Amino acid sequence: MNNFEKYNITPQLLAQWIQEEKDGNTELTHRIGFAFLYGDGGIQPNVPLGLKYIDKAAVECNDIEAQYMLGLFYENGNYTVKDEEKSISYYTMAAANNHAESQYALSCLLLKGSHKSPKWLYWMCKSHLNGFSSATEYLENMIANDGDIAKRTIEHQLEAISVSE
Repeated sequence: MNNFEKYNITPQLLAQWIQEEKDGNTELTHRIGFAFLYGDGGIQPNVPLGLKYIDKAAVECNDIEAQYMLGLFYENGNYTVKDEEKSISYYTMAAANNHAESQYALSCLLLKGSHKSPKWLYWMCKSHLNGFSSATEYLENMIANDGDIAKRTIEHQLEAISVSE
């Protein structure tokens, strides 16, 4: 079951959401986007329109879920072509909003992707501090494999984050 089956989306409900969104209810923007993307409840899938609404939710409404999902879509080429730069951009938006999974995903792209950056450690540590277990596991493995230098580097980064917040 995807996130939208619980809403029992019908074409009538979608039309109502679109009108309410036009009237200023921006909380519906990402729901509309995903409804078009997935084509649930008898609604014809319309990927370009779905992505347009999801992008609007991410950029104009600062919707963290939309930011994260677009990061995933562009990273993996789901519903669109792969675009690492766009993926990094959307993940960065969500990561700046303290979304731990986005922080981890961003860290991995900055570490291993074509846009390598030393900021990967900052985002990995932020993800760890926000309770994302994969980030914690990665840092623990880094210490286990690289010893004291890795431990001091991570401790220094964690301290810098706590001082800046």
